[in-house]
Amino acid sequence: MPSKRRQLRYLGFRLVGWLAWLPLTGDPWHDRTYGDLQRLGPQRAAVLLVPIACYAAVAAWAYVYFPRELLPFAGSVYAAGLFLGGTVVASTLVATKLVAWDLVRR
Repeated sequence: MPSKRRQLRYLGFRLVGWLAWLPLTGDPWHDRTYGDLQRLGPQRAAVLLVPIACYAAVAAWAYVYFPRELLPFAGSVYAAGLFLGGTVVASTLVATKLVAWDLVRR
């Protein structure tokens, strides 16, 4: 049986790998490891970082050029969009789980 320190180290590497791959893939269930991250070449990393760079460029542009007096309005619109989108995603997830549970139960 491995020692507690080795288990914590392994868990730490898994967590670091998962957190590093999350923005690169955009998928929380990416199933990639820290070793995959070490084997990632610079070209492939650049290709994976292009969408993040585009989002950052748009965010920087909006920060610089967006009128300051409209920030509260934009924030409320953004919050409402997050709430409505989250509601749709959550209700779809719950409905899917209920249907799957009902099919398994039969």
